Amino acid sequence: GLGDVYKRQYNIPFVVALTKADKLKKSQLAQTQEEFEKLCLPYGCQKVVLTSGESGYGIPELQAVLNAAVAAEYEANAEDAE
Repeated sequence: GLGDVYKRQYNIPFVVALTKADKLKKSQLAQTQEEFEKLCLPYGCQKVVLTSGESGYGIPELQAVLNAAVAAEYEANAEDAE
């Protein structure tokens, strides 16, 4: 219905990608991710992914999350077209 389309367009859960993860110590990675997940959760954040363009850390995970989101949106649009 129209409400579903509106909800998808304006109330979309989002993903936060934190960059420069290579600047953190390995012991800080999980704690930093957890802190940001708690911070972002009230705003509809679906996932926090730590990444590093320099080392490639987290890039495959971020790509997988984005691919899943695109596939879900494609599926939802196909259902709306029916």
